[in-house]
Amino acid sequence: MIARSLPGDLTYRDHRLFSGVVAPAQLPLAGRLLFRLMGGRFGDHRDWATIDGWADTIAAELAAG
Repeated sequence: MIARSLPGDLTYRDHRLFSGVVAPAQLPLAGRLLFRLMGGRFGDHRDWATIDGWADTIAAELAAG
């Protein structure tokens, strides 16, 4: 990945990783079988309330100037 700077006086506010999406296509057949045997569920299991709260915090900082 190439590191790039933001233009002008823009600065990064925050960086977060919201894991929780597991798609069958991400795993080979043996991995899918093992995942299911261990009780795993495919789908999007991200905590949307946490994601929205993080975005709201950034929005409030931007609005405050």
